[in-house]
Amino acid sequence: MTKAERGQWTRHLIREQGAVWEAAAAQVGPLPAGPVLLAGSGSSYYVALTAAAVARRLGLSVSARPAGDIVTEPEVALSGQRALVVVSRSGHTSEAVWAAEAAQQRGLAVVALTCHSGAALTRHADVVWAAEDAEDATVVMIRSFTTLLVMLQAAVARTARLDMAPLSDAASAWSDWRDSNALGWLDAPAGGAPIPRRAVMLGGGIRLGVAWEGMLKATEMSNQVAHAYAPLEYRHGPWGSLAEEDVVFVLAQRATAAHDRQLVVDLCQRTPLVVAVGPEGWDAGQVPATVRLLSYPAAVDDRWAGPLVAAPLQAFSWWWAMASGRDPDAPESLTSVVKLDA
Repeated sequence: MTKAERGQWTRHLIREQGAVWEAAAAQVGPLPAGPVLLAGSGSSYYVALTAAAVARRLGLSVSARPAGDIVTEPEVALSGQRALVVVSRSGHTSEAVWAAEAAQQRGLAVVALTCHSGAALTRHADVVWAAEDAEDATVVMIRSFTTLLVMLQAAVARTARLDMAPLSDAASAWSDWRDSNALGWLDAPAGGAPIPRRAVMLGGGIRLGVAWEGMLKATEMSNQVAHAYAPLEYRHGPWGSLAEEDVVFVLAQRATAAHDRQLVVDLCQRTPLVVAVGPEGWDAGQVPATVRLLSYPAAVDDRWAGPLVAAPLQAFSWWWAMASGRDPDAPESLTSVVKLDA
């Protein structure tokens, strides 16, 4: 394999990303004393959004905002906060650096979560958590997204003084998950199957950030139209535009299983292209046989399964790009680092 082969580097990243999770999780400590704000831009913001939702489920005072909010309205975004964790793969993204600087000027403790220990962001941080082995060396965040999420979830777990074994369970499940039908799109031919008109990702609570990340991956890699919503929100205005050429992903959880099952049943009345990703047994055998059901082991706690759930969305996005004649390794009109004028 060489990076010159269309899409093969991204495919490799999707398949092998779990190999670095456990070692990366061991590098982080607990979050600073709260309230704590988590921030990032693009995929890094979705890491923050997912980890903050997990933290709140554990009773911690943790929230998430786009780093851009801190840049444009620091007095609003940082009000009442004692610490800021800035997530940035490169550590050079303008909003990430500016947000850390603004927080430091206001006396907040700042943690940098990045893939580069010597990046500009780290000069404005009191603590640096760096996942050097998670760098993707490509435009689209793949391995870096799931690894930074694993690390931030580990920090949340340590803050809540939880047993770390459940996080290890999720990391240990990777090899079987990778080799199951969950990533089957990576082995599908680029042509043959119908190409969807649009993709819709539905996830709530601890899955909302993952749904948004799936939407972003599909958009970045394929340059096609994708959307993301909280599941019950989708039943309102967006429901009316759903057509049989659209593929819908439902990111199911044990806590929301009854609502998720009913949603899947209803979606199947509108489109035959429904994919459900959730823990074993959440469906209780009540979803139509036409649903592509991807189930991670029941032993994996939903709170820590976000990186597992993200992988099938990445795999689908890769297939959609390849089937559409595009190159996931070199998305059109994008760069790996966004730098803005001050």
